Amino acid sequence: MPASAPTCMSQALHTLAAQVGPDFVLTMAPQTMDMYTTGSPYFQRAWPPRTS
Repeated sequence: MPASAPTCMSQALHTLAAQVGPDFVLTMAPQTMDMYTTGSPYFQRAWPPRTS
């Protein structure tokens, strides 16, 4: 059975981090549709922004 997409993504990110070193930073943005309504679970978790 093939690995799941999250598993493949996780492995790829670990590989990138190992190649780049301790300065590796990953940033990601939400899908636009997840931010359309303030009542969505994603919006509730994402707002207000946090620094950690």
